[in-house]
Amino acid sequence: MIFLTVGTQLPFDRLVRAVDDWAVMRPGVRIVAQIGRDARRPEHLEWSEELGPAEFEVMLRAADLVVAHAGMGTVLRCRDLGKPLIVVPRVAALGEHRNDHQLATARRLVELGLATVARNEIDLRDLLSARASLAPALRTGGLALDEFRRNLAHYVNA
Repeated sequence: MIFLTVGTQLPFDRLVRAVDDWAVMRPGVRIVAQIGRDARRPEHLEWSEELGPAEFEVMLRAADLVVAHAGMGTVLRCRDLGKPLIVVPRVAALGEHRNDHQLATARRLVELGLATVARNEIDLRDLLSARASLAPALRTGGLALDEFRRNLAHYVNA
């Protein structure tokens, strides 16, 4: 199963449309998508606007591949679970975000070997078609999340 998530803050219609278009020719591939509020409704995916934390965790654990925006929560959780991850960064010039921090995040994820990045819809289509060859993220067993929590607590309590 492929799990597509766009995060909770904004819809990401370009990503949803690209995966939906790819799915047209692959009716046997199950794709579950969390598409966000006020988003384009896909025709060939199982979808919901939002997932609660428990549902989101179930989908991540069940997924053979995760496709997501460059949100750090999803990136860290995929790493914790050792899930292959394709990141599609939002682009400010396309009205998908306020700035291009996701492009910078995506570049760094590639440098660190934490995700495969699709720069555009053609890259995404090719990566989805070659999904069996994508390497899983290095599994941390929750260490990255624990470190993140410690750092966040330190920041909040400072």
